[in-house]
Amino acid sequence: QKLYLNIKAQDMVGLHWSKKDTEAYSNVVYYMNRANNISHWVAASIITMARDKQIELIQNIISVAMSSRAFGDYHSMVGIVAGLNMTCVDKLHLMEELPKKWAETKESLTTLIHPSVGHKNLVTEMESS
Repeated sequence: QKLYLNIKAQDMVGLHWSKKDTEAYSNVVYYMNRANNISHWVAASIITMARDKQIELIQNIISVAMSSRAFGDYHSMVGIVAGLNMTCVDKLHLMEELPKKWAETKESLTTLIHPSVGHKNLVTEMESS
């Protein structure tokens, strides 16, 4: 949470963090790289798992995302949920096989991290925790 809150709005303006001199924007770069690594690990874990074990794995991954949220580790939660929503995972149509409780939990996490209005849902939750 601290890492995410260290990122200022002006850090994101003009994509300065994507230019050659990223030293001043190291929080943004680190945050994005770590979240990307987590999301790719989640997706790779799911798509390489035997088909009969994928649903159980997804349930475990959702559980880890919820635990991360409960502990205030929003950084990991965002990476996990991003991995669950990657196209390579979506094409397996596994979410349709999830029990309703798990599908609803995954959907609520997806809504929480949705980037609409500057990640308002996520920022509001983080500020209140």
